[in-house]
Amino acid sequence: MNDLQEKIVNKKKEEFNIEQAPPSIFGVGNYVNQRFEQIKRIGNNFSDSETYIGELWNYFSKFIDDIIIYDLYFNFHKYSDFIKLGALFLFFHMLEKDKDAYPLYFVEVEYRASNSEVTLSFPRDLMLLNTPAINSFKFNSVLTVPRASSSASAKAHLGTIETYLQAQYGFQEPFILESSFHPITHDDEHCPNIKNRIGLQIVQNEDKKLPTDLAIVRKFAERCVQLSCI
Repeated sequence: MNDLQEKIVNKKKEEFNIEQAPPSIFGVGNYVNQRFEQIKRIGNNFSDSETYIGELWNYFSKFIDDIIIYDLYFNFHKYSDFIKLGALFLFFHMLEKDKDAYPLYFVEVEYRASNSEVTLSFPRDLMLLNTPAINSFKFNSVLTVPRASSSASAKAHLGTIETYLQAQYGFQEPFILESSFHPITHDDEHCPNIKNRIGLQIVQNEDKKLPTDLAIVRKFAERCVQLSCI
């Protein structure tokens, strides 16, 4: 069952062009124990093997529910104990070079959890654009969009960032507002890869190039605490 779960997760990673996935909520050990106890209970009522096997077939055919590997509520709920550490941000996609990774854009999120639901809202009409991170890679021209934008102007500014990166990478397909895309690479090995990723991150203090990679977060431990991505 562990092998089957890994196979399914890897298939989803390939389907959505992602490298990282949240931890599974499916406990193989508990699942197997529960089914084994039911099998023993069925066995207590029969003395002949043919009837027993028939009842087992009936049990597995009618009473086995689909296995849930990811549950959005429980994955969100894991953040409850960490919200007090700083501001929660939802980040979109990333520039990755070696062990350094920076989001293309991100937005502050307000998080509220109860016993039945998690509510995410956006307290500010503000989207943060990671212009400093893009310009830190020293492309042959400078990106001049602002570091922040209202929701009304965000689509236009993101379009400018997308056009700028398309020109730098020789890549024409739209990607910046897409939920999934294949990694985008540059002919110059010193330039970062652009990768699909959407996730949550707690930030204790603002850093102009908000890191999303755990190795980089350790370097900025006094400012940022990365938890996990969705």
